Amino acid sequence: VVRYRGPGDYYRFHWDAERSVRRITRVLGGVATVLAQDSVPYDALRWYRLELVAQGTLLRALVDGREVLRATDAAHAQGRIGCTTWANSLTAFDDLIVRVGDATGAPPGPLLEERFEGAFSVPWVFVDDGTVEG
Repeated sequence: VVRYRGPGDYYRFHWDAERSVRRITRVLGGVATVLAQDSVPYDALRWYRLELVAQGTLLRALVDGREVLRATDAAHAQGRIGCTTWANSLTAFDDLIVRVGDATGAPPGPLLEERFEGAFSVPWVFVDDGTVEG
């Protein structure tokens, strides 16, 4: 999740194993709109490096360093970041890095780096937004 401004306003990269679909979605005023999607399954038993890059109005989803989806949208210019999961009995997040870069994509260094080892250095907020495995 990037540019999170509240439970009804953010962008997300979503990869659904059951439906074999990847999406970049805008949620605005609680209404979800798919901005880009393709139909690709994933292997639930392997790790992937997922990136959602927001540069101005450009949104890019990368899997293992390769761009898989691209969209443009101007609804959310800024906000927080996060990780989300839905209807999964096993999900793990590791090595979260947030960077600010320039138009060439050259990052000066991480703004946030969380390896999720032991006590967290960042005060994370956990939001349970669902009623079934929320």
